[in-house]
Amino acid sequence: FVDGSGLSPLNLATPRVFVRWLQFLDKDPTLGAIFRGSLASPGAVGTLQKRFPDLGPGVVLRAKSGTLTNVSGLSGYVTTRGGEKVAFSILSNGNRGSVAAPRAAEEAIVGLLSRFTRGSAATEPVAPGSGSRMIPR
Repeated sequence: FVDGSGLSPLNLATPRVFVRWLQFLDKDPTLGAIFRGSLASPGAVGTLQKRFPDLGPGVVLRAKSGTLTNVSGLSGYVTTRGGEKVAFSILSNGNRGSVAAPRAAEEAIVGLLSRFTRGSAATEPVAPGSGSRMIPR
């Protein structure tokens, strides 16, 4: 990082970089547990307290959210209905006005991820073209 805040244009990072970092941390038995415990979760006091109320049974979300002017991000882990842990990162730039639209998109994407399965049939149907191919097999 160029500066301590991460706001320099030279501090560019992609969602792929964040996902790889999350996957790396998750493999460490000590750091992974500490890091996951530091992340916000729906319903608990924190930045996700009033978000993601209807992810469904068995779904666990632990994530870090962040917003700046015209920017929104959400990165973390979702344990799916099938019990698989998926690392994800959603970063959006150029958002005009309210953070409502990017937050709605983040919630829709996490909802899709919560139903992800590597099996032959998903627990709920996903409409074609709705992002069902966002996780490589």
